[in-house]
Amino acid sequence: MHLFLPLILSVSLAACIKVTDKASDAHSYFSPQNQASEQLEPIIQGGDPHQYKVLIPYQDQVHLVRRTSLSDGADFTYLNPRSDEAGFIDSSVIAGQSYSYELGYYSDNEFLVIHSYILRIPLDLEVRGKLVLNENSNWSYGRIFFQKDSLLLTMGHRLEIKADEIISEGGLVETFPSEGSQPGKGRHGSVVSIHTQKARGFLKFIMRGENGAQGITGQLSRCEENNGPPVYNPGDGFVGQDGGDTGFLKMQIVQPHELQIEVNSIAGLAGPGGEPGGKCNPFMATAKQGHSGRSGQKQISCLIDFQGQHCY
Repeated sequence: MHLFLPLILSVSLAACIKVTDKASDAHSYFSPQNQASEQLEPIIQGGDPHQYKVLIPYQDQVHLVRRTSLSDGADFTYLNPRSDEAGFIDSSVIAGQSYSYELGYYSDNEFLVIHSYILRIPLDLEVRGKLVLNENSNWSYGRIFFQKDSLLLTMGHRLEIKADEIISEGGLVETFPSEGSQPGKGRHGSVVSIHTQKARGFLKFIMRGENGAQGITGQLSRCEENNGPPVYNPGDGFVGQDGGDTGFLKMQIVQPHELQIEVNSIAGLAGPGGEPGGKCNPFMATAKQGHSGRSGQKQISCLIDFQGQHCY
């Protein structure tokens, strides 16, 4: 099933900014939802993973911006204004690190701070090639990039994703590979939960339960008759193993978006019954093949976005 929805482009920002106003010596914390965009969108995304820069608009009396890295304790540097820019530009930030920005001017050889900001640069994740989970995982990133022909194989582990944006150039999320099964019951597919502000591109999901294994071959049972030589009776094959359920996807996209997704849910097949036990001679009774196990169940996956809920 394909789902195609419209896109509204916007700039992703830091989740929280600390502002200090030296004039009033007041501190406040605020989030992007309730403030003016020119104050709250200083973090600008680049086109590639981990690529960001900071833009601090010009303000009255602000002649210089002093930046200090809070993550590695590096010495401060100054950002100088440029006539061809809309403000003070910092293109040397590193994804995942935090920085302090002090806005002010020099007076009598002393740097006077008018405002200050603490910004944390988002950390991105790039899925390239094949990535296999070996445990339940909880991801929180700025942007997640699924490169062309990339594969995220969950192997039945629970996966929870929170992101500012998901960008996919044809990635695939799959719970189990199509070939093979392990001995015993087929494992259930993963529970995949995704919450993102924005999304674009094409992303495919295959929610697959593992196939059940074949039942064990029937055993020969020994008995004695009139103190003669032992006689072995063939046993029926054992019941096949159950197939795994598909698992399910729950995806929520907050903003209007352009994302095309395809979701295939494939329940695990029932394992066939075990083969009957063999005969010692042609006059012995014939055993039966074991019964098949039960097939896995197809579970419901849903996408929730600005248009409502879409389940399939």
